[in-house]
Amino acid sequence: MDMSHIVNEITVFMKANPLLTLAAAGVLLFLMYLRPKFFFSVLLLAAILSGVLYMILVMSSTGVSQKKKLIEKEEMPAENIVKFRYFRF
Repeated sequence: MDMSHIVNEITVFMKANPLLTLAAAGVLLFLMYLRPKFFFSVLLLAAILSGVLYMILVMSSTGVSQKKKLIEKEEMPAENIVKFRYFRF
């Protein structure tokens, strides 16, 4: 998963839901005005958690692609399975 893809998805969501975006921006500005220390600590926590989530997604997608390669490598064509059926020892 690419970072530009994530930013694109966020942009599409913001354009599709302008009222929700304005409400979230208003709440964030209100928190920044009243409690700047709390705002920046929440912002830092959100940045750290999004980084951890991104790392988990990247590692899991790599594992899934490796698993697909292994499964495709192990599979045999159906005609080979039929041929082996007749050669029982």
